Amino acid sequence: MSDATKEKTQVVAEEMARLPAIVYDFYRPRPESAKPGESGADGAGEKPRQKTPLLQKKAVQKAKWFIGVVFRKLQEIYCHNICTYSNMVLIGAVFLLCISGAFSQAAFGILVFLNLVISIFSDRKERKRLEKVLWKEGGEGELDEVVVRRRKSKLEKSLDAYGRRMGAVAGVFGLVLFVQAFMFRNESFRGSVVSMCSAFVAAMPIGMYVLNHFANFVGAARLSKKGLKVQDKRAIMRLAGTDVLCVGDSSLFGEFDSPVMEALRAFQDDGVRVILISGEEPEALLEKAKKAGIVEDGRCVDAATLNDMDAMRKAVLRSTVIGNATSLQKSIFVNILRESGNMVTMVAKGEDDCAAVQNADVSVGFAPREGDTAGLSDMYAKSGGFDLLATAYEESGALNQNLRNLSSLFFMKNVTALLLALYAVVCSIPYPVTLSMWTLLGIFTIGIPSLPLFLYTLSDAKRPLARSASNTGCPDGYTLSDAKRPLARSASNTGCPDGYTLSDAKRPPARSTSDVGCPDGNGDKKHEERFLLKSIKNGLPAALAGTVAVIVLLRYGIMFDLDTDGTVTAAVLLLAFAGFLMLGKLCLPISSFDVMLLAICVAGFLCCFVFCGPLFGMAVMNMRIAMLLVLFLIAEESLYRLLCFLVQKAWHGNSA
Repeated sequence: MSDATKEKTQVVAEEMARLPAIVYDFYRPRPESAKPGESGADGAGEKPRQKTPLLQKKAVQKAKWFIGVVFRKLQEIYCHNICTYSNMVLIGAVFLLCISGAFSQAAFGILVFLNLVISIFSDRKERKRLEKVLWKEGGEGELDEVVVRRRKSKLEKSLDAYGRRMGAVAGVFGLVLFVQAFMFRNESFRGSVVSMCSAFVAAMPIGMYVLNHFANFVGAARLSKKGLKVQDKRAIMRLAGTDVLCVGDSSLFGEFDSPVMEALRAFQDDGVRVILISGEEPEALLEKAKKAGIVEDGRCVDAATLNDMDAMRKAVLRSTVIGNATSLQKSIFVNILRESGNMVTMVAKGEDDCAAVQNADVSVGFAPREGDTAGLSDMYAKSGGFDLLATAYEESGALNQNLRNLSSLFFMKNVTALLLALYAVVCSIPYPVTLSMWTLLGIFTIGIPSLPLFLYTLSDAKRPLARSASNTGCPDGYTLSDAKRPLARSASNTGCPDGYTLSDAKRPPARSTSDVGCPDGNGDKKHEERFLLKSIKNGLPAALAGTVAVIVLLRYGIMFDLDTDGTVTAAVLLLAFAGFLMLGKLCLPISSFDVMLLAICVAGFLCCFVFCGPLFGMAVMNMRIAMLLVLFLIAEESLYRLLCFLVQKAWHGNSA
């Protein structure tokens, strides 16, 4: 048995070991000469099985195949999406509210259900596509050598970590609030559950997961119009975090025209290492790499001379051009790069790149037909050139940037909810804002404006991103779609001489080729700051301003014996005002679209407050509370501007 066959057998055996014993017995790897139902590798020393009728054998095989498919779908699609930390705790909160009779407070369950539906729908669609490729027609249902792996983008990993941390802290506060209300203040079970769930659910970024799925669908639709079909929508968000770009076929460079050269330089100037790994002869491959600008020296590794894993590891981490690489070697090279802490994107064309395509974090196939490399790739183009990859990379960066900007809205709401929970625990009072009130706030300060703003910042070619250019590190007036836009980092920060731009053919790579393949400690912070730090920077001023204003108003109401329901209603209006201030900052520079969007959100909130107030737990304020509210609104706006100045100054001071 050859080495390639042994490697294939080992990979398939490890994957099939997860299936039930009866399914594994049917799907277990066999040599090409063996037939289903016969003995193992060579059959030596084993008694041959008795022959069964053909119809009976096919019926048993179909039944086993059906059991295997159902088992894998239940495990990899439904359980994977439903049995997550955030989903389970949110479903538990809905259950507690329902059994306590607080049905009006469980409206947030709609977002949880919507997130589950979108996740399951995406996974089922992806699974059906892979089944067409992985399960061979007429092959007795045997699984191909490709193993499906689930991957998450850096943004998704940051979002999951953020949700777990916020959920853990909010869970502790929620339990303390429940114990205080039910055992010490002798409140009803329903009131105690509402107080606990209000503090807990408001601190969870529920809508952020829905917005993430929405961004994936928008990116897939936009790329499909440009000639790149997206088969795994999660790959769009992963593409922006690429550390190493592996090219499996030098023919993808075409004639080394201007678009291809620009595409390669766009990756290199952004700190992405480009490696050419092909089965061609090293000398010819080196000449093509020099023309493409991938390598400047004469170093090229012959993969035929690499006999052990240590040699292969050193070669792929230190070299830029590797020739005479087999299909198995390409797959090993990709695994080595991933194990070294890199986000790897594989660009392939031939059938010998199938294993490497599935091992990469992101795979892009350029093939004339769907079924081989194209069918297994996360995204592929039936026609077009290498410049389509640069377009997808730019689109992925825009989607990630907008998603990070809008995440500050969710962070503001989550931090405000936690601070109010801390205040309620310390003062041993009921949680002031109910879930129905948080729902009203979320609809008009986050839900309705986030989707149009997300689409508008992508569609307007002349508009900078949602945040001002001074916050992104780029000069004012430049946009992602501007061909003359400098990099997001200044040339002095990237290791390149000042004055070079993306379109400058003489610009050297961002880092030397001798050290870019190895982990440099940057990790997820290579291109930009981490998701959580960005959210803190943008959302903290509004969260602190709103929380301080609400706490002072509530204490003032207790001291002067104001109407409790009216005071809580005024507090909700203060939180809404803080949300609109944050939304206005994200819209800078203000355009006519922004004015119209803000006007619609403010008008919608006021209409719900006036005409549907009791539905959301809002009460009528007397004149004394109304006049007090006006004073607090003016003070809140001044406090917000002061906190923005302090946070911005502290942020730049730490960066320096």
